[in-house]
Amino acid sequence: MDALERVNWSDWKVLPQLVSEGNRMVTVASFPYSIGFNTKLVKKEEAPKTWEDLLDPKWNGKFVVDTRPSAFFCLVSTWGPQKVLDYVKKLGKNNPIFVRGQTELASLMAAGQYMLSATALLQGLVYVAQKGAPVAWNIPDPVPINFVDFAVLKKSQHPNAAKLFLAWLGSKGYKLMDDINWGRSLPYGGTLLEKAVQGKTLSFPPTREQLSEPQKFESEVIKSLGVKK
Repeated sequence: MDALERVNWSDWKVLPQLVSEGNRMVTVASFPYSIGFNTKLVKKEEAPKTWEDLLDPKWNGKFVVDTRPSAFFCLVSTWGPQKVLDYVKKLGKNNPIFVRGQTELASLMAAGQYMLSATALLQGLVYVAQKGAPVAWNIPDPVPINFVDFAVLKKSQHPNAAKLFLAWLGSKGYKLMDDINWGRSLPYGGTLLEKAVQGKTLSFPPTREQLSEPQKFESEVIKSLGVKK
């Protein structure tokens, strides 16, 4: 619909990695996924570190998977759709516990209701850990990660103020997230998240070229995992 402004964000010193959609969008935060666990129920040295580790029969029926397949959807851009489907079929045979809602999951894991999550949003774990909860995490490789993108509407009442705000977020302001909840930081620009994922492959939501029918694919993932409607 061409409703968003095109801005030469490089003139505003916005990190180039944060600019997308032909200079229309600026990334301001992220949603990386991790393997989370309760440290009172799972020893750190025994906790799964990789996607393959989660297939070990010793975790049969003991780990949580979000019913929204966002983490696996992101893996498509790195693994391809067929490898993702093959993997979730194997994971489904390990009888995961299906839940909905990442904030509640982190709190329940901290309380000891769940020992392990295969698709935990890092931000939720960091939040409860900051409050002293007995949770920890391992970040698998590749790392599924979603971004939060903002833009300036062409017909906004104060477009220059919007551009200034986005320019600040994309050049300096994003660093504030390190002090608030670094699990939502950007994996660029010297943040704590960038250090945590160093050396790992970041796997973003697939493009239309990589996945032509995303809704159909998500349904196949849910079915392959064994989620009951």
